[in-house]
Formats: sequence, C-alpha cells, structure tokens
Amino acid sequence: MIARWMSWSVCLIFLVSTCVNAADSALVTVRQGTCPILLTAPHGGNQAVPDVKPRVGEGVSQFAMLRDMRTDTLAERIAAEMELLGYGKPYLVSARFDRKFIDANRGRQDAYEDPLAQPHYDAYHQAIDAACQEIIQHWGRGLLLDIHGTSTEPNTIFRGTNDGKTASHLVNRFGNDSLRGPTSLFGRFAAAGYTVNPGIGSEAPESARHRGGYTVRSYGSREGRTIDAIQLEFGSALRATTSLDRTSKDFASAIVEFASTYLPKDAIDRLDEQQAELTLFVPAYSYPAGQGLRFWNELIAAADNVPIVAIANPASGPGTARDENYSNVLERAAVAGIRLIGYVTTDYARRKIADVDRDVDRWTTLYPMIDGIFFDEQSSDREHVEYYSTLSQHTRAKIPNAFLASNPGMICAKEYVASQAFDVICVFENREGYDRFHLPDWAAPTDSTKFAALPYGELKPDVAQRFLRQTVSMGVSYIYVTHDSLPNPWDEMASYWNQEVSVVRQINMATRKD
Repeated sequence: MIARWMSWSVCLIFLVSTCVNAADSALVTVRQGTCPILLTAPHGGNQAVPDVKPRVGEGVSQFAMLRDMRTDTLAERIAAEMELLGYGKPYLVSARFDRKFIDANRGRQDAYEDPLAQPHYDAYHQAIDAACQEIIQHWGRGLLLDIHGTSTEPNTIFRGTNDGKTASHLVNRFGNDSLRGPTSLFGRFAAAGYTVNPGIGSEAPESARHRGGYTVRSYGSREGRTIDAIQLEFGSALRATTSLDRTSKDFASAIVEFASTYLPKDAIDRLDEQQAELTLFVPAYSYPAGQGLRFWNELIAAADNVPIVAIANPASGPGTARDENYSNVLERAAVAGIRLIGYVTTDYARRKIADVDRDVDRWTTLYPMIDGIFFDEQSSDREHVEYYSTLSQHTRAKIPNAFLASNPGMICAKEYVASQAFDVICVFENREGYDRFHLPDWAAPTDSTKFAALPYGELKPDVAQRFLRQTVSMGVSYIYVTHDSLPNPWDEMASYWNQEVSVVRQINMATRKD
C-alpha cells in the first residue's frame, strides 16, 4: 500500500448533481451536508466571470461592488469546526465570482447585467434551493445562515431576519426567546463575548442596512416555509486574518449549541440510520511469526467485538508459493469471522490486466479462505474506470460473492462509485489532513458503506478516538487509525488497538440502539 499525498485547496470544487452542469457552476462551491444547517456566502469571491464586464449599477438601489472580505473563508472554517465538534457537516454554498460581476444576494434583475453571467447566478441559487429541499426532506425543517461582512462596526455582528419574518417558523414554534433571547443564536454569540445588534432581549428593529437581503427573504420561513434564515453581518475585525481562527471556532460552537436546542432532535439519529456500522479496515502487513504473530492474535481476538476486514499481504501480493504461517493464521482469522481480502497492486492502471488477473488467481489457489481482493494503487482518473471494471469482472467470476476494495488513497472520480466495480474505495490514506477531510459532494448519504479511510503517523490515542467518532458524521464506514508511520505504517498493530476496538464497539452499539 502506497501513501498518496493529498493536495487540498479551498478552491477545489465538487458539484452536486442538482447544479446545471460543471461549466455553468465553475464559480460556485457546493458541499453536501449531513445536518439541517446550510451556510451561504454570496460576497466573498474574487474571481472574474469570463467575458463579462463589471456591473455599472444603473438604476439599482444601494448598488455595491465591494467584496465582503474573507466571508467565504469564514464560512468554510465554521463548517469545518462544526464537523469537528461532532454535530455533523453543514451544507455549504459559496460564490467564487467577484461581486462586481454578480451580486448573488439580489434578485435576477439587479444581480447581473450581462446574460453570460446568468448561468453562474442560477447555479448558486439552484444549489441553495436543492440544499433547502434536501434538508426539508430529511429533517422537516432547518436553518440557513447567510454569511456577510460589514465595516460599520468592526467588532459587532448584526442580525438580519427582516425583523423576524424570515425566522417566523422558529419563533412560532419556540417563542420569541429562540430569536432574541439568551438561548438564541445571537444570545450564544453574546455569551461568548461578542457584541451583537440588536442586543439580547431587545425588541428594537434590526439595523436598516443589515436587516436581511434577497437570500434570507427568498429561502426563509416567511409564507409558511420551514427553513429559518438569518443573515449574519460580521464586522471587519472579526474577519481579520488574525481573528479568523477564533471567530470560526466560537461561532461554530454557538451554532452547535443553538442547533442542539432548537433544530430537529433526529438530525443525528437520521444520520445514524444512514450510517452503516463502522468496520475496522486493517492492512495486516505483519508476517505471522514472532512479534508479527501477536499482531494477528490481537486482530483475531477482537473479531467478537467489532466487524473487521483484514488485508493480507504475504509478498506484495500472494507470492508464488503457499506460506504455511500465512495459511494457518488466515484460517484462524476466517473461522473467527474476519473478512479476509488479498493484496494486489495495479500500479495506477499501468500493470497489464493479465498480470493483475494472475495475482488474483494465485490468491484463490494458494489461500482459498480469502473472501475478496484489495486492489492497491488505484488510478483516480475517470479514464481508467473500464480497466478496473474488467478486473472486477474477472475477480467476481473467480471468487463467489467477492468483497472488492480499491485504494486510490485520495478522492477519485465519481465514475468509480457509479461503476460498482468495487464494494469499498479507500479515499484517504495519509499521515495528515483527516481532521479537514470530507467526502465530495457527489457522494450521497446512502453511499456511506462505499468509503474507507486510513489515517496514520504518530497519532496519539485522543486524536485517534476523535477521528473514529468524526468518521460517523463523515459518511465513511471503513476505518483504521494507527500511530505507525512511514516507511511502512502497516507493519505493526496500533499501540492503542484495544481502545480503538472499544470506541468502534461503542459507536456501533449506539447506532443500533438509535
């Protein structure tokens, strides 16, 4: 198994199927959520719209072209912090286009002047509409937070709900305190030491400049809708580069506290229903003799408590002759209920199919107790889908009901999931970045049984436990976390293996109970 370094950027875009098409949506970031909260950021983008000139604003009231600096970054960071807190991942729709070309917080007539800008404006609002519909479908009601910036009062955050109209469902259901009191969202901001406007408990009208624009009016709960929408205007000091870390952490905590009180109680429960049991997905690359046999003995002993898939690897594959030590331990593991799959490398689709098939055939001959194949070094490009589909067909013909896994070690083209060539794809294998990792937006909640992750590298027990619990809200069902590191992070058992087994068992028991 080869570790692949992942190069992430906040500009990397994964588009949900509801957007018009990839070309039309290239200037909109859309991310799928796992909880009834949607974050939107219309004014933080800085990219030009191809072949479109800046707006001049003729006849547009309160015309503005300036960006709300770092509001897109703030929305991203709040989303990441919320996920780390264990509540779930909010939906996210963020404009990458500069406001001087398109103002996404206005109606179509005032938002742009060149027809070439329309597809990008439409993509932004279609993504919001789709997220709202999905939230209603899964949870019945939810919350949209529209992230903006203001220079009026640098250390203040302004509330914008059209004086309560766009959050009327919340107020009608829970009373005025849910919007204006200490347990409201802004009440929790104030409790964290921030200045808010209007003040907590105040019945004063919202600031005329910040009382909520097109987005909250269009998608909020006025006229009987069940998505409550609040515009948040962050003062410039709260968005300064030196403040972003604290601001995002504090506001994520406040949002999660608010959500725990006022949003659907079944948000986590429904996620658990979609989330299959966690399975420990262990690269068992330790030779079963001496100290290496202890590795296998611990693995086998845990099989009564948690589901385990173990990847066997005698010789960077099956080798050319049966190894009795491997044969004996694999037989014991199979009897214990561990699902065994054999390692085969594909060298990123550079190996000849005939050579890969030969390794598969050797596995079935030398170690007939294996239940499937782990295709390592999978290409992530869509151009090689047919290559892997061919390997899959051969393997399934050789091994009845084969369990097939692959490992690009990073996010791969969605066509690999659609092709159903593999039962599980390992989309993360790295020594860093798992705390910021998320599945692409094309991955549906029902796809949770299709993804695996392998974080490694000097990870301490508390971090490992956090990663395991984080996995539940991430849509990943196969996981193994280890302290072991390069050059081979899979040649010894995680030093906290028993704790890892215990945490996974607790998670699975809670999921069954729910």
